[in-house]
Amino acid sequence: MKNKSKFTITLLALTALVSIINNDKKTKRE
Repeated sequence: MKNKSKFTITLLALTALVSIINNDKKTKRE
């Protein structure tokens, strides 16, 4: 169970990073 929760947290962190990077690209285009 501990490993699964750690994996989920990592996935969430990666998703957050990707969304932040995408937002930066959008603002730079404008």
